Amino acid sequence: MINQRMCVVCRQRKNKNELVRIVSKDGFATIDQHKEVYGRAIYICKQGQCVEALKKKNLIKRMLKSYADDELFEKITKVIEGYQH
Repeated sequence: MINQRMCVVCRQRKNKNELVRIVSKDGFATIDQHKEVYGRAIYICKQGQCVEALKKKNLIKRMLKSYADDELFEKITKVIEGYQH
């Protein structure tokens, strides 16, 4: 059985491998694709509308107390596009 997590935007439960894990590392948010970073994390669906809402609602700063720049959102989008192809 694969562990499930909830997307912080749409609140749907999915298998961990169907979500992107974002962690706080030294005050900055980063993608943890290999599940190597310990600590507080949030998960987001691999859907474009969830990424847009994550940025618009400033959820990374609110939930992880971390800084998230535009480069992070570009990386998330690339991970999602790679997943869909």
